[in-house]
Amino acid sequence: MLKRTYLVVGVVFWGVVSFIVTVALGPVLALFWALVTGGAAMLFARSLDEIDGKRSGAAAPIVSAAGAATIAALLTLVGEPVRPVWVPWLGVALSAGSAWWVTTLAAARAREFCFICKKAVVMFPCPRCHMHICQQPTCWVARHARCRYCLEREIVLFPIAERWWASRLGRRVSKGECANCYEESHEADLRACGQCHWTMCKRCWDYRNGQCVHCDWTIPDMPAEIYRFVGQQAAAAAGHARRETARR
Repeated sequence: MLKRTYLVVGVVFWGVVSFIVTVALGPVLALFWALVTGGAAMLFARSLDEIDGKRSGAAAPIVSAAGAATIAALLTLVGEPVRPVWVPWLGVALSAGSAWWVTTLAAARAREFCFICKKAVVMFPCPRCHMHICQQPTCWVARHARCRYCLEREIVLFPIAERWWASRLGRRVSKGECANCYEESHEADLRACGQCHWTMCKRCWDYRNGQCVHCDWTIPDMPAEIYRFVGQQAAAAAGHARRETARR
């Protein structure tokens, strides 16, 4: 919600700035400004990604750039007119096209390098933030099936909507404690495993990528991108446990 608010405020602000620039600089430089708007929209969208750690994709910069240019064009109709009148509307197309080109170029470059280390060849997208990650242990945490940034920031995988949880794990359990973190029912939202019926809180279900801590049963109909890592996560956890036992 906060990210969406910032996006709307940013588009309106940039639209007003674009209107002022269009009136002040004239039609030729206004079109050049429209091209700049596309690149600025891409940088703005990427900066907003830091709020929730999730990549917004190509649509956000394009819509932001076109939205700001449209606001500027509408203001020229009710405010200071620009001649010829089609210049602000051509700016809308140029802004959207510029945002698309810059975003596509940035995405192509991002596929060549790891999002974290910036050096290794990209292997796969993280199932939580969808950024491209290499397999180095400093970037990809195999035991938890997420990149290091998602682990540090506790980026969630599952939706917060009650309907999603109730359709897969049933209603909230009113008694007992979480089998993973041991918080009780009055402290956390507990949901029962569909196989062994042990309870875990929603936070721990998310942390364990939908796998029961007791029997390894997996929540059905999870986001598709996590399934390729569920078995690998269990194997990595088992290997870690064996290493810890050997050290003792």
